[in-house]
Parts: sequence; C-alpha cells; structure tokens
Amino acid sequence: MAVKQRKHIWRVVSGDLEIEIDCLAGGKIRRLLSRKSKRNFFFKDPRKQLNGKAYLEHDISGFDECFPTVGKSQGRFGMDHGVLWNTSWQASRQGDQLITRVVRPHGMPVIFTRIVSKSGPNKIHLDYTIVNTGKTAFPFIYSSHPILALDTQSRIVLPGVKQLSVLGHNGALKAGNRQPWPLAVLKNGTPTRLDTHFSARRQLAGKWFAKGIGSAEISFPSTKERLTLTWDQEKLPYMGLWLSLGIPLDKRHTESKDWICAALEPCSHNHDIINSRKIAALKPGEPYSFWMEWELDSRKKAAKRVRRKILIKKIRRMLPVRNKRNSKKKG
Repeated sequence: MAVKQRKHIWRVVSGDLEIEIDCLAGGKIRRLLSRKSKRNFFFKDPRKQLNGKAYLEHDISGFDECFPTVGKSQGRFGMDHGVLWNTSWQASRQGDQLITRVVRPHGMPVIFTRIVSKSGPNKIHLDYTIVNTGKTAFPFIYSSHPILALDTQSRIVLPGVKQLSVLGHNGALKAGNRQPWPLAVLKNGTPTRLDTHFSARRQLAGKWFAKGIGSAEISFPSTKERLTLTWDQEKLPYMGLWLSLGIPLDKRHTESKDWICAALEPCSHNHDIINSRKIAALKPGEPYSFWMEWELDSRKKAAKRVRRKILIKKIRRMLPVRNKRNSKKKG
C-alpha cells in the first residue's frame, strides 16, 4: 500500500483502489477512485458558491463523518451533521497506515481517530476509535456519510433486505412506516425500483434504514466494476440509505440533472436525531471502536477468470475422449 502526501491532501492506494483525504475539510474523503477506469465513485457537489456555515451550505462531496448527531439536535454539540465536518484534522503516516485524528472538535471533549490501511488486494480498511475525554457520559449517534455518484445502470444490492424503515421522503412514494426493497410503490400505486434505473426524471428523494446487515454493494456496468462496503455489524447495526434523483439541494446554482446520487451510511442508530432516552451514551474514558472496509472488484477480470476455467475444463474433458478413440482405431 502507498501513502502519499501533498500539502493537506493525503492519498492511500491499494492496487486499483485509491482514497483521497482532505484534512482541512473535516477529514473528508474527497474521492474513492478506480485507478483502472479512472471513475470517482463519490459524488462531486456541482455547486460553486459555498460560503455558508451550515452543512447544506458547504461542499457535500465525498465522504464526511457524522458525530455525535446527523440531524440537528438539542444541546451545544447538536449541530447539523455533527461537529467533525467543519474543523481541521491531523494526519500522520505510520508505516503503511495513515492515522487521521481530530481532538476536541468545537470544544467537545472527544478524540475521534480514523486509521486507514490495506487489508487485501483492492481493499481499503478504516478503523475507528472514539474516546470521551470528559467527566460525564453523553448520548451520541455515529453515521458515515459517503455519497456515491450514480448513473442509470448502477445497481445497489442490500443482501437479505426485504423492507426498509422510512425516515422520510419527498412525498413521491406510498405513505407508510415501512417500504419494500427493492420494489417500492408510488403514491398512485405504480411500482418503482429503488435499487437501479437512477435518473433525474424520477424526481425522488428520501432517507430509509435497513437493519441487520453488514454489507452493501453497488455495481457500475458502464465500467464493469463493483464496489462493496462492509462494516462492523455489532457496533453499526443499521445502514441509512439516502437517495436524491433529480432533487437539487440548492436550486439557485444547479439543475435537476446534477443530482443523481445515493448515500450508503453504516450507523449506530436508526434515526438522525439524538433522543437521550433511546440511544446509547459514550462513557468517560471508554473507547467506542468499529471498522469499515471498501473493496473494488472488476467484473471484467472476474469474467475472464471464469471463461478461462470453463475453457480449461472443456479441454480436459476432450482429451481423454480423443485418446480412447485413437486407442480403438489402433486396435
């Protein structure tokens, strides 16, 4: 694995997979790149004028970390999408690992550490540790926030999932606390797919949660690649799914066609807002550790391997038959 630095930007490379981290932008993983196809799997914010202090007024490109909340919550540290995304992080190389860390973000008594390393060919592993350095416990939500760029043929696979719990959407779907996956129903009764056929014409946006899974896949037929995200299912028992198909966050500077993206968000709670009576608290000095991993697979390579194996088997089957026939002719 290669770890390279250029000013405040760090790059970590594992085979055909590359991650680019911006430490001045809240430790944001700006790009998740296929070095083979040159595809950046992460969404790039199309807006140019981003001078606000709120989360939705800043560059939402790539992968932000959300802690101790996602939605705006009560309390000093209940900022929208948490306290990590709008503060500078520290970074250092240690052998083949990149250690990124933020200490007391916005004065919050916490140390948030993310270690980036290689766990196999085309695999990048993220190890996290959160430590409460204060004297009292506090409730928290952790959620990853990687936003992926989609095209029409892209397909999201959530293994074993048949239903999603509904946090909310723009009213395009049939009302209910749960919706089937991957085939949901529009409010007029027409079936619609949530896992593929992504286009701005659909005018659909929403947030849902899946429970009891530890992986998600998204395939890109146009470059014959598949990206798999796996995570610590015990510490992150939920996955949030956010879709935006033709619904701009900011209509002043962008068009519907600019917003075709999805966020796959392994998280600790099936809601975005802190409720101190329903969620866990982080105790003083007690580390909360978990992990995530990205893996890139080129289906073109896999297909070649399968074809080669099939061809070898055919040749092996043919050889004994020919030998037997030849031996009969000789006799």
